[in-house]
Amino acid sequence: MGESEINIGSKIRKARMDVNMSIKALAETSGMSAAAIQKVETNRMVPTITSLLKISRALGKKVSFFIQEEDNANRVMLLKKEKRERFYSEKSRCFHEYIVGNLENGILEGGIFNALPGGKSGETQNSHPGEEIILCLRGKIKVDIAQQTYTLKSGDTLHFKSDIPHCWRNISSSDSKILWVYTESASSS
Repeated sequence: MGESEINIGSKIRKARMDVNMSIKALAETSGMSAAAIQKVETNRMVPTITSLLKISRALGKKVSFFIQEEDNANRVMLLKKEKRERFYSEKSRCFHEYIVGNLENGILEGGIFNALPGGKSGETQNSHPGEEIILCLRGKIKVDIAQQTYTLKSGDTLHFKSDIPHCWRNISSSDSKILWVYTESASSS
């Protein structure tokens, strides 16, 4: 799977500057370190989906704003397979392929994630407003939600409220493919 040349860092920097927010303020609001944000903005680090969610919420933007080439508001959107935005995150060991377009006032986000062996969302659980649906298309993943662990194999789905702390990891010896759909909080629309 190839990766698109999207300048996520410059989009984050522009969005931050548009709201007159310092790197330090974005770090405090997002719960990330200022050094990590600076690396993301200068494209020395590709953010994980968790980091991108934290940054987008702190800036009041949808994740799709940072990964799409166009910023056209639409009420109906056809997104051809070859036009999907893709990127690879070394930290999560996961290829991200976004399946949603920039729908006018849209609240859904989603993608197909191909997690390499050992791929994971991070060391700590994350929480945010909304809901999530995970469909395991191939492989085997574990999803920790609060104190409970769920194992998903090909064909299994998990639907949960996103305000419950959660994280995931690929427990297969090969790639796991996941369809992930989630809502954005009202404040980030």
